[in-house]
Amino acid sequence: MKQIISVLASALLFAGCSHFKSNEEVSKEQMARVPPQNMASVNQARVNLAKAEDEVARQQLGVNSAKEEVNVANDEVSVAQAEIDKLNSTLKKAQTDRDRATIRRTQQQLRMANAKLDAAKARVASAKTAVDLANARLAQAEAERDLAKDQLEYEQYLALKQSGDPEWKKVNANGILSRIDDDKKKIDSAKQEVAHQQTASAQSRAAWEAAQQTYQQISGVGGSGRQ
Repeated sequence: MKQIISVLASALLFAGCSHFKSNEEVSKEQMARVPPQNMASVNQARVNLAKAEDEVARQQLGVNSAKEEVNVANDEVSVAQAEIDKLNSTLKKAQTDRDRATIRRTQQQLRMANAKLDAAKARVASAKTAVDLANARLAQAEAERDLAKDQLEYEQYLALKQSGDPEWKKVNANGILSRIDDDKKKIDSAKQEVAHQQTASAQSRAAWEAAQQTYQQISGVGGSGRQ
């Protein structure tokens, strides 16, 4: 008997929770009861949500673009590595033939090629941190969109309440406010992550630029055939 009562209590609790959750949203039927003069704040909240959704789409494009840059950088590494492999083969043959002139020339070319590879690898690293930054910005945009959604929900609740329709009593306003509070915390956390990734990205890009400069210096010196 006790077991049956426990099962029934659990079922009622689950049903109550489900009903509680569903009431955290204002239905279209409920909003149809709101007169137009009470819709100004709701309409503005809808505009804000549309802007937030557009920002999510824009940041998603940024993520896709950053990922493409990684692919381009990886291709650059492959080309640089293939050049080094070819030069190593040339050097090995020159050493076998005891061709000193070719050995010196190939060693110089290898020095440049290795610097080029280092720059390409640094570009990959920079591109990957750019992806991390783009993902962090996307996460922030998504959190801000979620906030805009819940703020729209709350404005709809307020409009329904202001209309005087008794349906407003069926809406769990505290639940909506709780979600808004959670959304704001997620946004704060997302902003911190963006700041962290901005620092990492800037450092990685500086390393890439330094590697590029080193390659350019070696290439310029290497053109004369002397160090």
